Amino acid sequence: DGAALEGAFRKLVDIAKEEPEFPGVSFDADKQGDVRFHTMSVPMSDIEEQARQVLGETLDVALGFGPKSVYLAFGKDSLALLKKAMEQSAADASKDLPATQINVALGPVMKFAASIEASPVTEALSAALEQSSGKDYIKTVGRVTDQGMTSRIEIQEGVLGLIGQALQMLGGPPPGNP
Repeated sequence: DGAALEGAFRKLVDIAKEEPEFPGVSFDADKQGDVRFHTMSVPMSDIEEQARQVLGETLDVALGFGPKSVYLAFGKDSLALLKKAMEQSAADASKDLPATQINVALGPVMKFAASIEASPVTEALSAALEQSSGKDYIKTVGRVTDQGMTSRIEIQEGVLGLIGQALQMLGGPPPGNP
């Protein structure tokens, strides 16, 4: 019930606006179809420097409410990216899509980790993934069946090599596990 959740959100904002450091909310900042978006920019001055490097000086948040839906996005260009995802979802509505799907490219993740906290381990693992020729994905797909749900996990060879390299860097596999 999007309307009920939106009402609760508005009440929460009404209470929070009395706090001196509350950043405020731009209600009805945008709209797409029957979804209304509210936005806010949260200052990140009170968090650790490392987190600020990741999130920036302010964290943009977009919250959308529809009759039977709620959307949340945060980060740079969050509202634009959320709207784009909604458009793509609407375009794919007639396709037979999995119930869940997650794709993670570890190369960019490790490169980012090495840039935030440089260490010999993160730099070596990042370099190893750069050599994987784009075969650095972990993919999961979940499909609904009559008996419940089946999931498939695919770990590409660059990630498997990374696991082996990480084990070597940490002194080898645990005893008893070849």
